[in-house]
Amino acid sequence: MSGGGHPFDEYVRRPADEIRLAHAALLFARDEYPALDQRIYLRFLDHLAERVRERNPVTSLEQVEALREVIVGEERLTGAAVDDYRNPENSYLNRVIERRSGIPISLSAIWLDVASATGIPLLAIGTPGHFLLRHAELEEPAYIDPYRSGELYTSGQVRAMLSATLGGQDRIPQDAFAPVDVHYTLRRMLGNLYTCYRSAGDAPRVVTVLHRLIAVVPEEVVLRAELARMLAVTGAFRKAAAVIAEAKPLALDDQERDALDEVERDIRRRHRETN
Repeated sequence: MSGGGHPFDEYVRRPADEIRLAHAALLFARDEYPALDQRIYLRFLDHLAERVRERNPVTSLEQVEALREVIVGEERLTGAAVDDYRNPENSYLNRVIERRSGIPISLSAIWLDVASATGIPLLAIGTPGHFLLRHAELEEPAYIDPYRSGELYTSGQVRAMLSATLGGQDRIPQDAFAPVDVHYTLRRMLGNLYTCYRSAGDAPRVVTVLHRLIAVVPEEVVLRAELARMLAVTGAFRKAAAVIAEAKPLALDDQERDALDEVERDIRRRHRETN
């Protein structure tokens, strides 16, 4: 597991319309599965697209149904069990394909890849807490839930679901129904992994995931501060100090500068306590 020269970091520098989400997700999975050959999984997804095309779906609803028949009906790619939801394997696309089980965003990545290859206009919708898809040309119900076997929702049903999750209609963000791009989707996929490993106290893996996150959003000072802090936790004090030094010119306001100063003090304290 390393931070520099990673193929994922190079790939995500491309414009969003030149990034294949599934390819990028398989690239970051190589941190955990170094022998992974992404071509095997990309060929699998290409084969799913061929089977969708063979159905020759014409209307928007037929297109959604063709995706559901192949991805869910034939391949059984559906939501992970509740007691396995926080398993990191649900965030690695190779394991999702192998286990036929994943969380909403990783299953959405599969649907988006197959849809893109067949010209079906699916949009990624970054709703809080539960990633969804929307068919760009389908009237209500237009929202698709890959986690629940491709179930279709109206916007009213999604709003009710969000209200229940977030604690009221007034807590639903203004942009909750807005389409999101591939960089946002990758950031959220990696954010799930960060949460898994952070909760498990796995500092080395947290460091690795933070490297990948910074490749997606290099301007985010808060991520760099967290990387420095976690490097210090692993005892990599020189690397932590270097990250802080690189981050300081990127700070846009006093809040970000204060955050870096606080982490820098924490690094020095940890260093003193180990000597």
